[in-house]
Amino acid sequence: MADPTTVAAVAADPYGTIKLIAAIASPMVSAIAIGVSGFIAWTAIKTPQKDRESKNHLDQAILSMQRAHAALTNDGRNPHAEPDRANWLTAARHIETYKKLKRGVTEPSHKVMCEDHEEYWRHRVSDAVQMYALRPKGWYEEDRANGRNGLYPASLVIVYGFASWPDDKKDPIDEADLAAIAEAHDVRKGNHGLRDYLERFPENAILDEADAKRPPRARG
Repeated sequence: MADPTTVAAVAADPYGTIKLIAAIASPMVSAIAIGVSGFIAWTAIKTPQKDRESKNHLDQAILSMQRAHAALTNDGRNPHAEPDRANWLTAARHIETYKKLKRGVTEPSHKVMCEDHEEYWRHRVSDAVQMYALRPKGWYEEDRANGRNGLYPASLVIVYGFASWPDDKKDPIDEADLAAIAEAHDVRKGNHGLRDYLERFPENAILDEADAKRPPRARG
């Protein structure tokens, strides 16, 4: 039988050759279409699932930070942490759990929210442990007279580590557009003490420049 795809065969019956090619290609096109449709369907199912998993990790991560603070302050009954071994151990465990949960926060918007909550709870924990208070070593040590165990060193490292600003973390204040803020808000208006204080700093020049561009106020 002659090969229908040869030059001679195509010339003799071009329409028949086209039909043959279409018949051969049709299953391939169908298979590709099915594959594409399947991928789209899989993505449609998987994306919301990833969002939910990320959100679940975010919610639990926030809860772990709340629990760490609550452990240090006896559920908020004490303004500052006491040298209670169990409280510090519990807080440290919640902080370590938070770190694990944070790795499961994968969606970009959730990551931003997680960082914001972390900064809030870092400040709260720092205030609770009085981060820069000059305490004697006796505050951390065992007190047999009062039946108190010494604080576990690893828990101190974990809690104080969480309460301190990470060395490699960018401060959003350093990236703030002060010129845009100054143009939108007359921050020194009516506050003479603030005006006098800011005169000593470079930021004052940014405020002066914004004031120079501001239209004069209408007189009543």
